Amino acid sequence: MSKSKKINKKGLGTINRDKRNLDIFRYQLAIQVGIDKYSGQKIRKTKSITVDHELNDKEKNHELTIFSLEAGEETRKLDNPITLREVIDLFRDTQAWKNYPKYDGQVKDWRDSLGNLKLDQMDMNFPKKFVEICNTSFDKRNPGKKLLLSETTKHGLWSMMKKIIKFAYDQEWIKKNYMSSDQVKNPFKEMSRKMNQEKLMTQEEYDLFLSELGKDKNKQTIGIKAHQRVFSMELGVSTGMRIGELFAIRYESIDLENQRLLIDLQYTKQAGKKGFVLKSPKKDSHRTIALSEYICHTIYEIHQDQIKQSNELGIAPPEFLFSTLRIDQETNEAVWKAIKPQAMQVQIWQLKKSLGITKNISFHSLRHLQATQLLKAGVNIKIIQARLGHSSAKITLDVYSHVMPGMDKEAVDVFDKTFGYQKRYAEVK
Repeated sequence: MSKSKKINKKGLGTINRDKRNLDIFRYQLAIQVGIDKYSGQKIRKTKSITVDHELNDKEKNHELTIFSLEAGEETRKLDNPITLREVIDLFRDTQAWKNYPKYDGQVKDWRDSLGNLKLDQMDMNFPKKFVEICNTSFDKRNPGKKLLLSETTKHGLWSMMKKIIKFAYDQEWIKKNYMSSDQVKNPFKEMSRKMNQEKLMTQEEYDLFLSELGKDKNKQTIGIKAHQRVFSMELGVSTGMRIGELFAIRYESIDLENQRLLIDLQYTKQAGKKGFVLKSPKKDSHRTIALSEYICHTIYEIHQDQIKQSNELGIAPPEFLFSTLRIDQETNEAVWKAIKPQAMQVQIWQLKKSLGITKNISFHSLRHLQATQLLKAGVNIKIIQARLGHSSAKITLDVYSHVMPGMDKEAVDVFDKTFGYQKRYAEVK
């Protein structure tokens, strides 16, 4: 029997491929269904399944989830009526929890206020009660400060609780899915999208960051040099790219002749893990954008310099735009290594700290700066949407609605001037 990773964080279930007979695809599933109250040992159920192909991770999770639900029938009979606390604990043992470990402290805090609620007593007032708790809870990720939850965090918590309630509904522990989209709307969704001044970088702040990042004060800086830090900022504000997209730029995706860039890769964070992985972006984020003449010229200069260094060392040029030379530990030879997004994130965080900046600005703020400047310049919203990789213009408008009031007044002034109303009013008067 071959070994495989545990599918669930707390070891609720495993699924292993039996390779004793390579002509068939047989898997052994094991699920924890409870704890023996006398011995304290885990009670497990197992079963074998045979399929017609090798299962990928998604299919393995699906089979394990189905088996979990089947095994849950036995658990339900023992623990009826079940409380929301027990449902939350069961949900945290499933693969679905991988997106929510950052809210673990918040969930533990709710155990007293929500945990004792019995599912047979749940009704359509539950979403309202949950909203009240979100609006009065403090952020457990900042224990030293009494900060209320941000709209973005509340939006994430709503999405999490929605999945927990659906989990209970799918197992028939409750009669109705009280948080389904057709029953109630997420009250935090629109507010979480709106841009606030805490996340917005001003032109003055951008100039200050650019100046400071261009200095090589820290001789121990590892991973990203001064000119790379500066150019990543310039490229970020010029294109509005996410930091994961920007550091995943490959030379084969750049068309300098036509001044175009194909965004087809991005670094993304792994849920519950440190570091980034390289993957294709979502469908709407897969796009081609225009580059300025200055950006194209700088990319050309960087590439020529990298080619020159590569020729001198007798190695192949780098695949990625943002790359640095390293010594391979196995071969003891120089190689080009792609720079990861966290190298720049650390630089910005350290700079904010040294400058005493408390605003919640980050590299992502460059994206907001570009969008607001384009809106103020009167660029078509559909063009901005396409450059940012938003799935719809509505999302772009929702996020940057704070820019709109001033634009509305400018539109009225343009209308007056176009039709000569101001002049005619003066003549009549």
